[in-house]
Amino acid sequence: MKSKIVGVIAIVLVFALDQVSKAYAIDWYSQSGATEIFKFCSLVEVWNRGISFGMFGALESSNLIFTYVSLGVILMLFVLFVQSKCNKSTICMGVVIGGALGNLADRLRFGAVYDFISLHAGEFHWPAFNFADVCVTCGVICFLCLEVMYHAKACVDTSGDPDALSVKKY
Repeated sequence: MKSKIVGVIAIVLVFALDQVSKAYAIDWYSQSGATEIFKFCSLVEVWNRGISFGMFGALESSNLIFTYVSLGVILMLFVLFVQSKCNKSTICMGVVIGGALGNLADRLRFGAVYDFISLHAGEFHWPAFNFADVCVTCGVICFLCLEVMYHAKACVDTSGDPDALSVKKY
């Protein structure tokens, strides 16, 4: 139960930080335009109607399609969140759900996701992203690492035979 509370806090915190960071970035951009923060990082304004890296953004009804896809993914993640028995996995899913909700809120309010962080080195420019994207990416990576570690730990030899593995129940 405690992990669920921490997971819900993660959802709310990530969602709130994402929305605040976007509001701040929108305000900053409207007053100052694109701004270099570091040699490799700039504050920009990109309205992303597609998915990752702006893919499929030119589709006529992309916002509607991706809104429904986002809702489906969030609902699926929430079911997994509720069913999860692993504290760390619950927190990872909370971070992912919070980020996904942040981007969904943009789609519902603006018809596109607001991206404002641009990383670049010389002529190389990574597609713009936002705090929610970072949280979704980090949450998924942490969740996958936990799953790999859990499954590696769950396989144990019970017979002395190196080819005989069984699943250890925790």
